[in-house]
Amino acid sequence: MDDYCVGIDLGTVNTALAYLDGKGNLEIDKSQDGSVTVPSSILFTDMGKIVGSKAEAQARIEGYSNFVSGFKRQMGTKYTRTVMSSTYTPTEMSALVLRKMLMRFEANHGVMPTKAVLSVPGDYGVPERQATIQAGRIAGLEAIELINEPTAACIAYCKESRFREGNLIIFDLGGGTFDVAVIKVSDNRFSVLANEGSRNLGGKDWDLHLANIIQRKIIDAYGMTQKEADRNSKMRKDIAVEARRVKELLTARNRVTDTINVNGMPVTYTVRREEFEDATHELNLRLTTMMLNAMRSAGLRERDISRVVMTGGESQISAMMRYVDDALPTVRTDIFEPFTSMAKGAALYADSVFSDGNLVVEPVLSKTLGIKAGVDGNETIYNIVFRSTPLPMTPEAVFRPKRDDQKTLELEIYETKANPGTYYTGLPYGFMLKRFEIPLPGKILRGRTKMNVRFAVDPNGLIQMFVECNGHVIECDMSNGMSMLPAQIMQSKKKAVNVI
Repeated sequence: MDDYCVGIDLGTVNTALAYLDGKGNLEIDKSQDGSVTVPSSILFTDMGKIVGSKAEAQARIEGYSNFVSGFKRQMGTKYTRTVMSSTYTPTEMSALVLRKMLMRFEANHGVMPTKAVLSVPGDYGVPERQATIQAGRIAGLEAIELINEPTAACIAYCKESRFREGNLIIFDLGGGTFDVAVIKVSDNRFSVLANEGSRNLGGKDWDLHLANIIQRKIIDAYGMTQKEADRNSKMRKDIAVEARRVKELLTARNRVTDTINVNGMPVTYTVRREEFEDATHELNLRLTTMMLNAMRSAGLRERDISRVVMTGGESQISAMMRYVDDALPTVRTDIFEPFTSMAKGAALYADSVFSDGNLVVEPVLSKTLGIKAGVDGNETIYNIVFRSTPLPMTPEAVFRPKRDDQKTLELEIYETKANPGTYYTGLPYGFMLKRFEIPLPGKILRGRTKMNVRFAVDPNGLIQMFVECNGHVIECDMSNGMSMLPAQIMQSKKKAVNVI
């Protein structure tokens, strides 16, 4: 084939790429050693940027000062990391991981993909979605579409299990994010009914609890103080890596005994599964609470749910399925391809978007959109359109001037997590997308002139805004301070070189 449309699951901990081969078979692109995922980790060296398992292995030997991981949680924020005299944004670091995936695909198939569907957490708002698309462009992709991770997993599950009709709950616990979606399936139509989730809740939080257990045991066995442990950054990094491995072992074992090197001395410790489950009880309850909230937001009851599909790299954590079964005891629960389901679903959707596939995806708005308003002398957010509203859409709100001959309309646009019917949200609970000061045309009369504010939200969840006043339509640029101009993307491309 001369051209491929690929699907990429850009994960907090691991990244995977899937594609349809020339015969229409769904495949996962693999490393030379047969690995289906690449760790989303980078080690900056004089030789270049090492991405993946080699970065993690080398950092354990040389230290972690030039090592980065977990940056997906900072997508769409102002966070930066300076490494070897260069400063990188989460978008640029994500671009390096994507570049590695594309280069590996080219090495395997002789073609560099230029079109891709990237899966993103359903909880992502506008800034995170913009940042993901920009990362794809920096990596060299020319045509990019987004799909929510639970929706992608649902598509892959339905293809491989031949599920054709019913309501599925997709329970997606990744390394750094959690999503749960209720999706109505009707043959090749996937209608999202509700989304819940958190961009700051994932397997890393379970790792942290387990790392704390291991560290306490090592402190006791070695005889060091807590302050000494806090100052030993290499030991803490090694424990963090160890915690991930022990977490996987505890899925099949009741206890794990291992040894870790501390200051040149081997220290043995034992962790019991019961300890781990007790420490993470509240985390597990948070997940099932969000799952039940999503079901209720969709207007469904337990008897309306056909199956719960658990996926994501962390869905096999000890006790996780038990909590899901306890929450919905009459519903069948399946664990489905934790590490590859999102990439596979994204590839199937890519074939539909860029080729002649027949999938229909009906997404919903991930965050509620509102405008700052004054109510009874207090400033608050007036919510205009609510999350879980089907996309695309063009909601409107009418405002009127406060005085004659008003020259400008001042607007602040916010994202919130308000549920349908909650029309006001306190300013501290919203995220401001953009502030505008829009010149008003023509004669402006207090309380009489209509100022129509209209949003246009596309299937990717990206927003345009227009203000109509006195027959004039003014388009407002919704790009915020974290959006990148073409020249900035070209500059960032210069950093996305020497990827190993």
